[in-house]
Amino acid sequence: MYFDRFSFHANREKGSLHKAMESMQLELLDLRGRLEELKCTKQEAERQLISSQEIHRQQVISLQQDRRDEASTRETLDRRLAELRGELERLQTENAAEWGRRERVETERQALERENKKLRTALSDLQVHHQKTFCFSSLTIFTSNILSLRIESGTFGKEMFQLFVEFGWWRHPFGIWAGL
Repeated sequence: MYFDRFSFHANREKGSLHKAMESMQLELLDLRGRLEELKCTKQEAERQLISSQEIHRQQVISLQQDRRDEASTRETLDRRLAELRGELERLQTENAAEWGRRERVETERQALERENKKLRTALSDLQVHHQKTFCFSSLTIFTSNILSLRIESGTFGKEMFQLFVEFGWWRHPFGIWAGL
C-alpha cells in the first residue's frame, strides 16, 4: 500500500510533470515562434532603418549640393552685380560728361546764332545802303544819259520807255523819277 500510494503519487506527480513538461514544450514552441517573428520583425526594421538611413544620406548629400550650387550662384550674381554697378557708374560719368559737352555746344550754337543774326542784320543794312547808293548813282548816270539823248533826239521815244520798264527803274525805292 505504501508502494501503491507512492506509485500513485509518483504517477500523479509524473503525470503532472508530464503535463507541465508538455505545457512548457508548447510554451517553448510558442516562444520560439514569437522569437522567429521578432527576428523577422527585427530584420525588417533593420532593413527599413538601413533604407531610411540611405535615403536620409542621399537627401543630405543633395541638400549639401544644392547649398553649394546656391552659394556658387550667389557668388556669380554678386560678381555680376558688382560688374553692372561699375558699368552703371561709368555710364553715369560718361553721361554727365556728354551733357557737359552738349551744354557747351548748345551755348556755342546759341552764341553763333546771335552772332549770325547780328551779321545778317549788318549785311541787310549794308545791302540796303549799297542798293541806295548804287541805285542812286546808276539812276543819276542813266538819267544824265537819257537827258543827253533827249537833247540829241529831242524826243522821249518808245525805246527809252521800254528800257525803263525792262530794268524796273521806274519803280525806284525812293520814288524818284529822276526828272523823267
